Amino acid sequence: MWCWGGGWSGQIGDGGWVERDSPTKVGTATNWDQVAAGQQSTCAVRTDGTLWCWGSNFAGQLGDGTTTSRGTPVQVGTGTNWSKVAAGFAHACATRTDGTMWCWGAGWSGQIGDGSWSNRTSPVKVGTATNWTTPAAGEGSTCGRRSDQTAWCWGWNDYGQLGDTTTTTRNVPVQVNGGAVWESVAMGARHGCGRRTGGAVYCWGNNSAGQFGTGTLGAINSTPVSVAGSSNAIPTKLGDFHTCVVSTTSTLRCSGRNEWGELGYVESTLNPATVLGGLTWAK
Repeated sequence: MWCWGGGWSGQIGDGGWVERDSPTKVGTATNWDQVAAGQQSTCAVRTDGTLWCWGSNFAGQLGDGTTTSRGTPVQVGTGTNWSKVAAGFAHACATRTDGTMWCWGAGWSGQIGDGSWSNRTSPVKVGTATNWTTPAAGEGSTCGRRSDQTAWCWGWNDYGQLGDTTTTTRNVPVQVNGGAVWESVAMGARHGCGRRTGGAVYCWGNNSAGQFGTGTLGAINSTPVSVAGSSNAIPTKLGDFHTCVVSTTSTLRCSGRNEWGELGYVESTLNPATVLGGLTWAK
């Protein structure tokens, strides 16, 4: 595992508290499998099914039972059946191989999904469902996909980022409007996107910078909106104000704000623009 960028909260995981402008190795482990980077913390699953987090921990987002920030990876509990993990602004969620969903960290917007508005320093189970496949974490909200192809979200909903046709904040999962047709789901700071059966991409929540890629603007969208020309694309990464998708032809296209060059394109755009460089892309 290698990390780089801001490290003032220990999120690089190399034991330091400074930024790194080139990749830095995280410890000596050679069995890392899947990683998720949050605002100031990082979590990752190893091939042995253990889960580890490091970095800022003011809200308990490392899941180690404390609020002590860590400059090196610390194990989340003793479980060895963790599958996929997602990290948000100050919380994280992960699925286990038994299909359960667990969340921890900041809970003031209900993003933990356990019916409370409280922070959790250790993982707590989200409801009773045992068919969760994928977690996705945003700034103050969370989404997840189940094996029956339904998508569910919970937490902060001022921009409609739960996709349930309302702007009501929820502390338990509510189903994203559109029925059981979702093949994937991804979450940005204040918006979500998913791929429906058949290949079309839909987005919901904040579109104030054109991050939906629909050619229009709108701060509040509480119902999923179809992204024109997105057939057979996969939402790959959602940021604060941008979205990137990979097509079946291995083309990467992004839309939204381009303040820091995050679109890989020359300017901000309301429609998906092909990332420059002429490369072929996977998810």
